Amino acid sequence: MKKIYVSLFKIKIVISIFTLIIAYGSQNQASASSPDFNNLEVTDHSKLEFNEVNHEDNHKILGVDFLDVEDTSITKSNSLSVNREAPFYELAQRDDVLPSDSEDDDLFREIEPEDLLPEEEPEPPDPEEAEEQQELILESLSNTNKRYPFILNPFDNLTISEDQFSPDQVETYSDFDIRFAEDNPALKQLGVGHFRKEDQFYWQMSGNRIVFETQGVQSGVQYQGQTNEVEINEAFLLRQAFFGVQAIWTFSGDLSLVEGEQEDLDEFTVFSIIAEAGGPEELFAGENIDINIDIADIDFESDEETRSLIGTGTGTSDRIQGGGSLFGEIDPANAPRILQAFPTVDLRPLLDGGNVPLEAGAEIPDSALEDAGLTFGSPLTEEVPGFSTAFSSDPGLKIGQRETFDNLDLLNVLVNPFLSDEERDERYLNSLLWAWLGQQEPEVFTQERREDFDWHRFYFSTSYNRGMLEYGEDEVNATYTNVYLNPGGGITLSFDEGEVDSTQSINSTLGMLLGFPLAGFGNLNNLQGSIDEAKEKSEAGEEFSPLNTEATSNERQQINQRLNQTLRTGNTSSELEQVSGTVTFPSTITPDQSSVLQLRTGLHSRSVDFQDQSVSTNQGQPFFSETRLSQDDFNLNFIGVPIDGSSEELTDNIGGQVGLITPEGEQFVEQIAPEAPVPTKGFAAAFDRLELARIDTRDINFSQFVGRLSLPSVELLWSGSDQNFNYGLSAGAWFNVDADSAPGVEENTLGVEEPSAGAYLSGNLNWIIRDLRQNDQGQTIGLDAHVPSFRVSWNSATNERNPFTAIASYTYLNQRQNRSFRVSPLIAYIPNGQEEEETETDLIGILSGGVDFNTGLSIDGSLEARDELFYTLETTQDVSSEIALGGFIRNFRRTLTGLPGRDSVFMFGPVMKVDLNNQDVALEARLGFGNSSPEFRIEGNANF
Repeated sequence: MKKIYVSLFKIKIVISIFTLIIAYGSQNQASASSPDFNNLEVTDHSKLEFNEVNHEDNHKILGVDFLDVEDTSITKSNSLSVNREAPFYELAQRDDVLPSDSEDDDLFREIEPEDLLPEEEPEPPDPEEAEEQQELILESLSNTNKRYPFILNPFDNLTISEDQFSPDQVETYSDFDIRFAEDNPALKQLGVGHFRKEDQFYWQMSGNRIVFETQGVQSGVQYQGQTNEVEINEAFLLRQAFFGVQAIWTFSGDLSLVEGEQEDLDEFTVFSIIAEAGGPEELFAGENIDINIDIADIDFESDEETRSLIGTGTGTSDRIQGGGSLFGEIDPANAPRILQAFPTVDLRPLLDGGNVPLEAGAEIPDSALEDAGLTFGSPLTEEVPGFSTAFSSDPGLKIGQRETFDNLDLLNVLVNPFLSDEERDERYLNSLLWAWLGQQEPEVFTQERREDFDWHRFYFSTSYNRGMLEYGEDEVNATYTNVYLNPGGGITLSFDEGEVDSTQSINSTLGMLLGFPLAGFGNLNNLQGSIDEAKEKSEAGEEFSPLNTEATSNERQQINQRLNQTLRTGNTSSELEQVSGTVTFPSTITPDQSSVLQLRTGLHSRSVDFQDQSVSTNQGQPFFSETRLSQDDFNLNFIGVPIDGSSEELTDNIGGQVGLITPEGEQFVEQIAPEAPVPTKGFAAAFDRLELARIDTRDINFSQFVGRLSLPSVELLWSGSDQNFNYGLSAGAWFNVDADSAPGVEENTLGVEEPSAGAYLSGNLNWIIRDLRQNDQGQTIGLDAHVPSFRVSWNSATNERNPFTAIASYTYLNQRQNRSFRVSPLIAYIPNGQEEEETETDLIGILSGGVDFNTGLSIDGSLEARDELFYTLETTQDVSSEIALGGFIRNFRRTLTGLPGRDSVFMFGPVMKVDLNNQDVALEARLGFGNSSPEFRIEGNANF
């Protein structure tokens, strides 16, 4: 529902821009009157656009996309239409002003000299006569356009259908196609034209010349395509782990210094006494506490004399002179023996000289990682993970002193409790065997953001159309000359983003401005001079001049019909989607033959698929992700045991006595003796895990535009006919100011390449065979028509989006008073352009047809066979002269996201057609249901 609200808001904006009621004209309405079988005009069925290529309907394309019944009204009424007999112009029951070939008609008698007014004082025309004359001009234009719309055609081939021009009743024309469905833009196309009545002119003058001039402005909005933007943020978590292991055992040095003999460590006894004296706050404890225990009274198991010695602390771990100095003050013979089970690997460089704490989350500089010999591998680079370093120490039995231990980092961790936390962490990384476990498979975390937005082309132009048809006085022929100017500009805009695409705006504007140079052909074949002369006669209040031709009225009618059919064939052969200028060089038309040469400028449409992708990578900073370490518990503990220095075996010994005398004369004497460290914790082991990680990121920005570009083009068009044979051939060239740019895509790096310029050829021919059926009384009761046709289209920049096409078709029409039947088989050759894997065949077969009854019942259907089989069936019944109701079924759903396409989805729903001829309003609405979301489409026209 939100999407519908947004779409309605967009449509409201468009309506406010044009300040006009939006409506879209159904291209043709079947005449309710009885047909005249003498005159049949057939458009070419072979110019169709396929869903996979360019399958959407277009005003200039007749017989398009037979699969979509919503477009087959063109086939029914315009492609094979029965037109009433009419002269080049026809007035509604105005016998007093109709031109006549009769010599008895005094309406066109010669003017007597006495009737002439003085030139210096011309009498202004009577206002009522001027008004009647203006009505005559407008009615002549309207009725002529009803019979021969391609002769007058004041429109640009895109905005308004050529048969809508009716200046006697309408000044403002509107055209729209609105859809509410998933994968469809709300506004496909909107066209508005304004042609003031006073700016339109038509005159029949001397020399068998009929001139016309139309002026107006046109503007519109055209859907161009969709841009898809995808932003992908990827994070790659890279992890490397080390397994650290170490085992340490220790035992004391040579203890034979005790009595000069080696003693069993189990025979040593540690005796410690501690006392505390306490009392009330007002009673102070004594200066001395007399424990009153004589050590000699203690009953030891040994019979030896007990010695009372005081150690120096040099053999104790938690003494500065002991563990703090790595037992440097004791005799090497008394130093602890340490058994190191594993070699060590130095990872200290990871801490960058103490600048990096050994804790989870701490970042490691790249230089520190390199110094440690560690390399991260990343899927974003060509680097592979690795670790390379040597052992910093070997296992073995070692003396626990500075001078003899080969790894002071390990020794400090084991025996020195005075290390700071930072120093202990750093030395610990050189105390274990760090086994590199390699790098794990990266963990990938992805975030994706997608945004789609549509692009529309806003355009505007000023139309100035001048034409002249000059009948031969002595020959049965006519010469047609026309100069059509429609310069303007365009802006390619996205409602969703509020952005303007400057490149495509320039392209469309250049194409519309190409019509300006054609203004130099304004007086071709004295065209402008004849129009100026006709305006002078009109302003003077003169009447239409009679025709004085060798051709009869019926022959002139045949000339008019052949000219209209030739221009129609040429228009079908053209590859311009919008015309900014046309010069029709003087072309001779006879009842049996025609040849028309035109120079056209405007916009040529090319389907594109532009893609661009930018990738940026960022290498993250390594960090400690897991520090499961035991550096605080990995240590040895020693206590210093005093020993008697009397042993003669000691080569180096110390001893001393300290005496203290207080001021009161009290004496304290302590006997100091050397010590030997005895382990109280003689085993240490570590089983650690150290994990390093790095997060690398990759940002991918992908943009794709799928749609159509309107490119400036110049075209030479030749069309003609000979009896029942009709042909058209166009050759053109186009250019693109930036062939690598499209809306939302700055550079086409991945999509289908497009050149900066190109050329194209398009040919179209058909053969119309008419067979009138008559009854026994010679009255025409029916018509059979056979129309084989062929079309081919080539361009110099052929690709999968703009392929070469060749289409052959045959149309049969059987028309009687009470019903009309038509059938049209078609086969098309369209190379899919996929060389490696062909997913679609190159041939397409289509069968379409329908039947209409005079009761108001209409049935239409089609069948297409390619890789899949698609069908559609629609039926409507007139419930009044203005409204028809019905329904449809089909096994596909039409999409218009970027380029037209379709999904294989069963659809059904009601159809309503409204034709208010008196109000110049025609609407056609469809509501579709099926396996997908509902969709609603309304199209039509409303003229005011």
